[in-house]
Parts: sequence; C-alpha cells; structure tokens
Amino acid sequence: MIARFRNTTALFLMAWRDYVLVATSREGQYLGMSQSPVPSADAFSWHHLVVPTNPTDFWTAALVVVTIGLGIVAYFGLRSVALSKSDMQNRLTRETVQCAIDHCDQMAQVLLPEFTKLFEELAGKGVHLFVHKPDQVSFEEREEIKKINRAIEWMGKLDNDHIQRTILIMNRLECWSMAFTHNPALASETVAFEPCSEVFCQMVMALYPAFLTQRRTNPASGPFQNVVTLFNGWYARKAQGPMLEQLERLQSDSSKLPPTMGISSSING
Repeated sequence: MIARFRNTTALFLMAWRDYVLVATSREGQYLGMSQSPVPSADAFSWHHLVVPTNPTDFWTAALVVVTIGLGIVAYFGLRSVALSKSDMQNRLTRETVQCAIDHCDQMAQVLLPEFTKLFEELAGKGVHLFVHKPDQVSFEEREEIKKINRAIEWMGKLDNDHIQRTILIMNRLECWSMAFTHNPALASETVAFEPCSEVFCQMVMALYPAFLTQRRTNPASGPFQNVVTLFNGWYARKAQGPMLEQLERLQSDSSKLPPTMGISSSING
C-alpha cells in the first residue's frame, strides 16, 4: 500500500508540475526560474498552494499533499488493522463455540454410552456407589489420603475387564476436559456447561474411587488434573444433592442418563 501511494504521489506531482509550468508560463513565469523574492508569512495565500509561482510555494504545496496522503494511508491502515483484529476475534469465538459443540456431541455419542454400560454392569455385580454424601467428593490432598484405603477396597471388587474400561473412560474424560481447562480455552465453557456439566460431574462422582487410587497409588498414572480442575469448577456451581440421588436411582432401578443435548439433563425414572 505504501509503495502504491508513493508511486501515485510521484505521478501526481509530475502532472501537477507540468500543469503549473503551463499555468505560470502564461504569465511569463516558469517554476524554478522566477526571480521574485520568497513571500513572507504575511503574504501567504492559499492560491500559492494551488498554482505555485516559485519553488518555495511548490515544495510547500508538495509537503501539504504528501502530508494529507500519509494521513489518508494511516487512516485506512489503522482501519484495516481494527477490522483484522475484529475478524480474528470473531473467528476465535466461532471456533471455541464449534469446539464446545463437538465436545457435547462426543459426550453424547461416546462417553455417556460407555459410562452408562459400565455403571449398569457394576451395579449388576453388586458394586455400589463409593460416595453417599455430596461433600465426600473432594480432591483435596488430606481428604484423598483419608479415603484411599476404602478406594483400594472398592477397586478390588472390579475384575480386570472393568478396571481397564474404567481407566479408558477416565483417560477420555481427561482428554475431553483439556479443551476447557487449557488457557486460553479451546472450547467455550459457557456453551458446554448447561448440556454437559451435570453428566460430567456424575461420571466423576461415580468413578471417584478410581481417580483416588490412580492419583495416590499408581506412580505411572498422571494426576488427571484437567478432570479435577473442571470438576471442581462445575461441581461448585451445580446442585450436588440431586446429582447424587440421580446416580443412586440409576444404580437401583436402571434409570437412564439422558442425552446431553436437546433435553434437560435429569434421569428419566
């Protein structure tokens, strides 16, 4: 843009010079050959900027033209930067919303069916919920240490197949959570909270002893920190008692957790 403006300005000044030469020649004066003295500030006239009669007027007019041109270029340049910034922000917003929608779909199509099937099979084997009060679900270090022996005992009731499937769901939940806990977030938490927060928290509540044992007794395991971070943020904003009651109903009378999108996330009795 600057190069184009420079070339255009040069052509304009050359054409303007020719025009001035023609205009002044009619009065017997040529640009650069006039012997008239340099006009004083009191003698300044805007007419000299349009039809210069001496070198000083010409270069003063040229400076005015260049200054105006640079101002125009700067205006459109800043406007272009502002539009680009706005466009980038709009694109980022659309991408985070789309990512959240994709995660909602993954929760509905993959995570929820896998979890529901596992939970029903554990209930059929007589493996009941580890927690009985909402405030028992805590990832604070002192609380985890207090509960670790009970968690190990609970995990001992699972056969190898159920343990492997439990860990698979936990790993998928960890990957799923990364999009919301990454800074800046890759997915919009605002979009995903309403359809997914309740069922996500219920999954973590149901698998709480598995998270405890992996975090406290398995050196090869990661801390599932993304799950913990997202759970702590969402769990504090939800009605915790009803979520636990829904899990107990699911375990006792085979109620179904609903899809995460389209209807309220409550269990149909």
